Amino acid sequence: MANEVYGALSQIPRVRRVTWLNGQGQFHIARRDVVCPGQGEALPVIGLEEQVLRSFATYSADRVEQLRLRPKGTPHHAPTMPIAQMTSRVCLDRLELSAAHLVVADQLLRDQRYRVAIGRYYYAMYHTARSAAFAFYRGDDHEKHSVLPQKLPGELPDREALVQDLQYARLLRNDADYDPYPTSDLVWEQDARAVAASASRFCAAVEDFVLGQIVNGE
Repeated sequence: MANEVYGALSQIPRVRRVTWLNGQGQFHIARRDVVCPGQGEALPVIGLEEQVLRSFATYSADRVEQLRLRPKGTPHHAPTMPIAQMTSRVCLDRLELSAAHLVVADQLLRDQRYRVAIGRYYYAMYHTARSAAFAFYRGDDHEKHSVLPQKLPGELPDREALVQDLQYARLLRNDADYDPYPTSDLVWEQDARAVAASASRFCAAVEDFVLGQIVNGE
């Protein structure tokens, strides 16, 4: 499983560097700058593999199980890659999306654009949480913003604190996105810095859980 995961990671552009360490099932993750297409460059067209993953990423746990149990010889009895590999890819790719939001949020914070930074920090936490839910439940049944916090896996260390962090970040995001007041961006600084700290803790803790699920094949 380790070689499969490492092989998949080495073939796709990463927002973070993910390295297999000492064959002990440990990953090292470090954020780096996102490289964007230059002006005038066409956006990439989604390939067949990512089309399959995009669809699979929305499957319920029941649908994933039905796919796994479908006998050979029946129409569409198997996906283009093993289900375990697709599950790992979906989880890792959602962590990468989380990392992209963190990179942008950090830059917005440095630029004193506190209101919009809050939203990016929340979505970093949201996508990390969805990765954990998909890894644990083997399906995307709990993607709703109001449902996801309570569906964080019970095995997460200090789970209740993580639930509260995610719920609070969502409330701040709602205020920042929908309420025009206070109009001064500087008034949002304290909230932005608070959610930045909680996002860092949340994403680190939940990422460790997701990577453990993948490595252990649970």
